[in-house]
Amino acid sequence: MTVALPKQYSIQHDTYFDYDEAVNNKVMLVRLQPRNDRGQYLRTFSLTTEPDSNPVACVDSFGNVCHTISIFGKSTKTHIRSTSRVNTIQGIDLDALQPITWDELQNQSRRVQFWHYLAPSQLVYPGEALDDFITKHGLKPGQDPLVTLRKLCSDLYNQLEYQPGSTTVESSLEFFLERGKGVCQDYTHAMLALGRKWGIPCRYVSGYLYILSPSHTHSQEVASHAWPEFWLPEAGWIGLDPTNDSVVDHRFVRVAQGRDYADVAPTRGVIFGGGRMSISVKVTMKPVESESTTGIGHEKNQAQVHLETLPWRRKNSIKVPPDQNGSDQ
Repeated sequence: MTVALPKQYSIQHDTYFDYDEAVNNKVMLVRLQPRNDRGQYLRTFSLTTEPDSNPVACVDSFGNVCHTISIFGKSTKTHIRSTSRVNTIQGIDLDALQPITWDELQNQSRRVQFWHYLAPSQLVYPGEALDDFITKHGLKPGQDPLVTLRKLCSDLYNQLEYQPGSTTVESSLEFFLERGKGVCQDYTHAMLALGRKWGIPCRYVSGYLYILSPSHTHSQEVASHAWPEFWLPEAGWIGLDPTNDSVVDHRFVRVAQGRDYADVAPTRGVIFGGGRMSISVKVTMKPVESESTTGIGHEKNQAQVHLETLPWRRKNSIKVPPDQNGSDQ
């Protein structure tokens, strides 16, 4: 089987906080460092703030590298900038995978590491709105879990409307399903709710998406993005993007993973003072010519992360919303 050479991207993520009144102190937890596993290699990463701080790295329970930022002294503005260089790979062709049965999936997904990804979470859960949505659109599992998921990805893409500004990061799953309009965070939560209802371990992934061409896609030129991943026997974790009816491939850069958005929020914290606050986010993502595939393993150390190595998978086409209320979707 032929696997494409890695694609390399340079990413800069800027978050700006503005306050009506001076903030005395601020403590934040940020998840902005791309993951370094499953065929994705983090070559370099840096994190800076203004006012200056000394970010402290840690790893959360989902293996995401986080940084704690403490800023002391009065200020009316805060700027957080992360820069990274990442290699991604195409992955394997999902069409080449052998069919599996639901019994095979259920037997292997009983392991303790999947419990979090099968149970209801803060933002992904069963309910009347989900049942009504299933009935309205005639959604049901087919004979093969992978075929079922790919059909569901297309169904959500066709049955829901991508509309930036129609929801916020606080919008509930019920609100989205009843209105039928939202952004990538909402599409991801809906597909996770259906996957878990059918007994498929699945998780929320935040990251970035490089847009080759704005045509034939609902994405903005460059933005942060979200999509679900599903675990299947033999295949491992596979990514599908219902916002764009696409299979996740080398255009996607993974930053954090968890049960839902609440586990992967890019910025979260506490401030003392400040009054009203406004947030703006700007992401730039550029392809970089890869010198060669040699040396990638050596350059990983520059990122100071070593996470688990798991199998990775593959692709197809693309919606990434502009940031709402200053939060990455």
